[in-house]
Amino acid sequence: MPLEYAQQFADDDLTRDVYPTRQGGAEERWIDRQDPVVWSEWTEDAPISQKDAEKFNRDGYLVLKDLFDTEEVRALIDRAAELRADGKSLRSDDVVFEPGSEEVRTIFRLEDHDPLMMRLARDRRLAGIAQFLLNDDVYVHQSRLNYKPGFTGKEFYWHSDFETWHAEDGMPRMRAVSASLLLTGNRAHNGALMLMPGSQNVYVSCAGKTPGQPQELAQGAESGHALAREPNRAGREVRYQ
Repeated sequence: MPLEYAQQFADDDLTRDVYPTRQGGAEERWIDRQDPVVWSEWTEDAPISQKDAEKFNRDGYLVLKDLFDTEEVRALIDRAAELRADGKSLRSDDVVFEPGSEEVRTIFRLEDHDPLMMRLARDRRLAGIAQFLLNDDVYVHQSRLNYKPGFTGKEFYWHSDFETWHAEDGMPRMRAVSASLLLTGNRAHNGALMLMPGSQNVYVSCAGKTPGQPQELAQGAESGHALAREPNRAGREVRYQ
């Protein structure tokens, strides 16, 4: 942990919840982030450039290009298709189907179900960057493979990963990073990932469970956070908070 943050955590009452949520209030509240975005000081040995580290700290996300080669991406696509076909044979708690359908929507705990996915989670191109951003050893808190069939797949509402992990899993602070490896190209016509630069500095305290409608999106836009669409080809990775 960087020295400038060590004193902060030593003095804090660690039983105090600095990110309260789902406490039955009438509406969402915005709370300023209490933790760093990038926990490490950049050096020439870092796995990303200084420019990328500064962008992640400023915008809260980073697109890493050509992280995996064509053969690696093809192997992951093929294995994803095999897992999808075997969905019914996996633990029921780890598989989500499209509403009113037997089509697999999401598979959780990938590293438990497949050796290739375990290798992916441990790959230094993923884990090494996470270690740098968080300045610590890392573990997989949640893994999933989202299929989302084109045109027929149900949407994924705007949401905060940390709010869910904090409220439901007990993750105490924002010392975590999400990573999405794209196995298909993301374009405007097929639902490219949308991000809100700068929103990593605000925590949305929810009135109840994860909202069924994207209220945070509208509030963020009204507060001056612009939307950024990130069209990308397969094999690229998006890091975000």
